Amino acid sequence: MASSSKSDAEITKSWADLCIDEEEELEAVFDVEEGEEDIEPDFDDRWCLVGKLLTGKISDYQIFQNIMADLWKPGKGLYVKILEPNRFLFQFFHEIDIQRVINGSPWTFDRKQLIIERLKPGMNPKHTALNTLDMWVQIHDLQLGFRTEKAIREAGRFIGEFIELDPNNFSGVWRDYFRIQIRINITLPLKRRMKFRKRDQIEKPYGIWMKAPNKRQNFLTASPWLRTEKNTIPTSNNDGTVDSAGTIIPPRSEKPKFVFLCETLCDKTVVNRVKNKLGYEACYSVDAIGRSGGLAIFWKITDEAQLLNYTQNHISLEIHLPNLSPWRLTGFYGEPNRSFRSRTWTLIRTLYSESQLPWCVIGDLNNISSNDDKRGGRPYPSSLIQGSQDVLHDCHLHDLELRGYQYTWERGRQAGNLVEIRLDRSLVSQSWLDFFPEVILSNLAITSSDHSPIFLDLTPACSRGPVYRFRFENVWSHEPMCAEIVRDCWNTNGTLSLSEKIKLCSVNLSNLGKTLTGNFTARLNASKKKMATLKMADDANSVSCFENEKVNYFEILAQKEVYWKQRSKQHWLNSGDTNSKYFHSIASSRKRNNQIRQLKDSDGYWQTWDSGLERVVADYFTTLEPPH
Repeated sequence: MASSSKSDAEITKSWADLCIDEEEELEAVFDVEEGEEDIEPDFDDRWCLVGKLLTGKISDYQIFQNIMADLWKPGKGLYVKILEPNRFLFQFFHEIDIQRVINGSPWTFDRKQLIIERLKPGMNPKHTALNTLDMWVQIHDLQLGFRTEKAIREAGRFIGEFIELDPNNFSGVWRDYFRIQIRINITLPLKRRMKFRKRDQIEKPYGIWMKAPNKRQNFLTASPWLRTEKNTIPTSNNDGTVDSAGTIIPPRSEKPKFVFLCETLCDKTVVNRVKNKLGYEACYSVDAIGRSGGLAIFWKITDEAQLLNYTQNHISLEIHLPNLSPWRLTGFYGEPNRSFRSRTWTLIRTLYSESQLPWCVIGDLNNISSNDDKRGGRPYPSSLIQGSQDVLHDCHLHDLELRGYQYTWERGRQAGNLVEIRLDRSLVSQSWLDFFPEVILSNLAITSSDHSPIFLDLTPACSRGPVYRFRFENVWSHEPMCAEIVRDCWNTNGTLSLSEKIKLCSVNLSNLGKTLTGNFTARLNASKKKMATLKMADDANSVSCFENEKVNYFEILAQKEVYWKQRSKQHWLNSGDTNSKYFHSIASSRKRNNQIRQLKDSDGYWQTWDSGLERVVADYFTTLEPPH
């Protein structure tokens, strides 16, 4: 026992004498000079997202970054960097691009949820917490008594953190579901079930079994929007949109420079979010009053429009398009109450007197100008029709013809008492019509709203197919092969009649003409490229080939000039005056002037190629007195 005690005392003394070596406590102390900054690579953290997959890891980084770039389609490009095996840095190069991605959340990759968070300035992306997910959810089968804004908000707060309501939740006659945006904490379990209970103890259960099935699919394509380490900007300009689940939506058939919305039923915050999603640079909006009204107008290029004035019923812009004088665009929403419809006409007259600029009014005027603009229901009051016609007359405005379906608003289709009216229209001044003589107003028809959108195409392409006829080109007369073809067709084939010989000659000349006329730009570019290659060599053969190609180049230029000179009908200029651009403009002007788009029939109604213009022409010539 004594030996044991002594041993314990020695151990205690040894521990008491133990100390930490000074070398382990050495510190590096330095002074930070004023103005000195950390040495870091050139990194712009203004438009960065940090993200990770909720479950699993990516199997192929190249596929991952191409798919995400294809889904997001950032206009200024995207750079993706791996921070950790399941943590990525997404660097954008414009606020619009990053906002579209944030607002479009949630996103998936290979059916795995992508958690994203915007990087705060000066923060280490590896330390960014990725534990929340913003998403839009649908609330289905809410019964009467629970279809209120308060109940929907409570449902959102129960699921997670409520963010906002869809502004269209309470528009229309009846909705099958309501949409809300929420933020959930992915570290917490999802709520399995929820009950709505009234005072009378009636329970309405809702749970995960009501989740709507996912019918979307993902596509893999090489991405033209992906930037490399050198931050190159892509040159592709493919348009289209992607929904929040990653489905690539085909490009829109219409790409308007301006979009006007009536009855937005929301404030500026929501309008700006929509503007960013659609990819427009600028907008102006008038907030809704309560749960009615609201206007918004978007435009693609900020400098092309300037706000003039606005009210609760209109927004006017001064438009500055390239190569055109300024003109005025007014998005208009007519007074919905018939008792106050005169306010609409007074406002139009006031706007007319404010400016002499060419003027275009477009929107929902909430009135008609003829009984033909309404089908079903009670007859439209004649006083309102007359009031609308008086405004058109007093302000010298043309009511543009509507292509497509005749009516733009409907009610009662499912109830069997269908009423259809053309409430949406475009009114233009004569000076504006002189700017855009080929303008077409179309009814896009298919929509989830009771109104159908209308599309004003300022420079439409001609819809009628080309008529192919043989025309002799003056440029062919400079080719030796031309005379040889004519001689061969005339002297040979003795059994053919004169008309058959002419037909054969036209076919052979057309085949020759394919190599001599048309596609001048490609031929000139190929010739210039060949000359640039030959010019770098100095041997005798290359010099000779260069001179021959130079002759060929100027010969193509001469062919191009003669080609357009013949079409312009301006024969007072001689070949060699190098006025190809002038000839081209004259020919284009003649083509526009020679097109017949609409004629009035015997009853005084305008008819187009889609509504019976051919019949009008045939009827006219049949009524002419036959020659004696």
